[in-house]
Amino acid sequence: MTTLPSREGAADVMTSRHGDADEFEAELGPLLTEAVRLATGMLLNAVEAEDAVQDACVRAWRSRANRRPGSPLRPWFLGIVANQCREARRARWWQVLRIAEPSVSSPAKRDDLSAQSDLRDALSRLPYRRRLAIVLRYYLVQGFTRQNIAAGLASCACVGLLFLSAQFWGTMAVPEAEFVRYLQGRMADPTKTNFLSFSYIWYQPLSREIHDTWERMPSNILGVPVFALLIWLHTPLWRHFADLIRSLSDEIHRRVVIAAIVTVSCAYLVMFAMVFDYSRWISNWAVCMFLILHAVKTLPASKQVALISADDRKTNVLGWIITLIPRVGIVRPF
Repeated sequence: MTTLPSREGAADVMTSRHGDADEFEAELGPLLTEAVRLATGMLLNAVEAEDAVQDACVRAWRSRANRRPGSPLRPWFLGIVANQCREARRARWWQVLRIAEPSVSSPAKRDDLSAQSDLRDALSRLPYRRRLAIVLRYYLVQGFTRQNIAAGLASCACVGLLFLSAQFWGTMAVPEAEFVRYLQGRMADPTKTNFLSFSYIWYQPLSREIHDTWERMPSNILGVPVFALLIWLHTPLWRHFADLIRSLSDEIHRRVVIAAIVTVSCAYLVMFAMVFDYSRWISNWAVCMFLILHAVKTLPASKQVALISADDRKTNVLGWIITLIPRVGIVRPF
């Protein structure tokens, strides 16, 4: 178990006010296990990882004045650990001298050490960025605890409230003519003033977008049956999608896929209520469904799902209808 360096071994620790060392040690202690996992993943050696973490603790103590007041300790300290591991890997003796592991008499321990050695060799052959991704995934993973889920939901809620506050109450009163002049000054060719006819799209705030959407809702709602018809024309594909979901061997995978479909659909319903580019959002929603379909095909399944038959007459008719549709508009279907 890694502990903070002893005060006898680091005399400079005692140069601060009385009680600072105890406070710093209590704050740093819960992060040591995570720091050792990070160092082990980067150095691929448990003993050297322990040494690197101890050196990082001393360095963190000496440079504690550089830490911004109120900033979280975890990313700051783990950054010091990562830098310490990089310095260790750049050292000359790291590249020149590698001492073999001591022999172990137990066959079980020998097999375990052999497997660990093979894993370290495989990791060392990976590019740095891929090795870093593995370290982040398997050494620093936090897991789905109630506390982490609550913190994630609270963060998302705060970001959403901040976005809405900025959109409805944080806009600046800038005249539209001045905004158009600014856009024209940023253009590569300011003489093409016809491009500025769409400047109102970037000028009006979200509150104005929502107002315009609901103002046009009575006429735009008439296109909903056409959109429903376009979705129905893809019935063979939706049936194939449902069969893929039912064939998944893991119940958790099925729940995650269904939750993703519901979340994406609800998000687009919110967009429908805010911006009236219905045809564009319908198309984007369909693209998201197709991407989820392809993701489902990569998950383990309990049975093989047959592809859509090319000999089915109904499928061919629906496919030809979709093919012959000339175009899809931004607001209206055609």
